[in-house]
Amino acid sequence: MSEISISEASRRWNVSRSTIQRKIKSGELSVVSNESHDATKKNKAKSIDKSELIRVFGEPKKKNNTVSIHASKVNLTQDEVHQMKQEIKILQAEKKGLEVQVLLLTESLERERKINDELRRPKLLRWFGK
Repeated sequence: MSEISISEASRRWNVSRSTIQRKIKSGELSVVSNESHDATKKNKAKSIDKSELIRVFGEPKKKNNTVSIHASKVNLTQDEVHQMKQEIKILQAEKKGLEVQVLLLTESLERERKINDELRRPKLLRWFGK
């Protein structure tokens, strides 16, 4: 029988302490009270059996270490940093160019729609300017 604290359960199962406490209060999750003697008073610490946590929440969530990269572990040379900054500038310029193209194409499409609308109206209405 392996028991852990509510805080530890919260971290391992990636659920909030309040969720765990709510489940305890509703009776969905049972706890083990461990009495510890303090010099000034008697404390009751709550712990939860891991099997109870698995029953209620399933297996603990595994952390995805592939996404987590700490800056202190990445060693780049000044040349690499400079090259990356240059690539960022190039990509930003390409993005701006594409945004301008989208704007021009949108305006062109709008003009084409107006022309098509004009052509669809009967000739007499066009002649009278309506």
